[in-house]
Amino acid sequence: MLLLRGSVDHGYKLVIGLGVMQPEDLRRHVQTLQSTITSLLDGWTVVVCSHHQRMRDTTALLLPQLQYSASSTAELLALPLPETGQLLVLCDDDSPDGGAAELMTQLRERHGAKRCHFLLCLDAAIGGERLVRLWRLRPDGISCRESCGSGRLLQCVAVLLRNGRYEDPQLSDRIRQLLANTPLQQEAVVLSVKEEQLVRLV
Repeated sequence: MLLLRGSVDHGYKLVIGLGVMQPEDLRRHVQTLQSTITSLLDGWTVVVCSHHQRMRDTTALLLPQLQYSASSTAELLALPLPETGQLLVLCDDDSPDGGAAELMTQLRERHGAKRCHFLLCLDAAIGGERLVRLWRLRPDGISCRESCGSGRLLQCVAVLLRNGRYEDPQLSDRIRQLLANTPLQQEAVVLSVKEEQLVRLV
């Protein structure tokens, strides 16, 4: 059973944890979610972009409706994506050519911000500044890679296909704490992963 509650500030939806599920229950749960997603896919194209083959392969297995897969922003931009309909992109922040910030920026410029929807799968240990910078780019969903088991990733996809928004509770708490400790006048400049690496070398 999928339980949702709204976040206070930004209308995100939080998927409540399901606890430990037995294999048979998990299979039924995943199959139900896959059927739900299939019923919601009209007009949508689903894409995954990750430098990690494990994420690409896992997404393909969980989402039989996945249509495109890429290992970098450049590779994703080179794909013959449809010129109409909505795009749902599942991605992490590990791409060697700019990470999620560069991917979101370029895809929105190429296909239009209204068409592009992003579910970020982030590491729990992502740096605070980087997390806030990505959040300020207004992705449709922010999930924690370590918490995507037991069908949670599919739950997130279903929420976004209903034009909802999702924010992992653990990362959401971190974002709130970071924002509370950041003066309002300090607007962060979003750097790509490569740019951040160059800054550290200076």
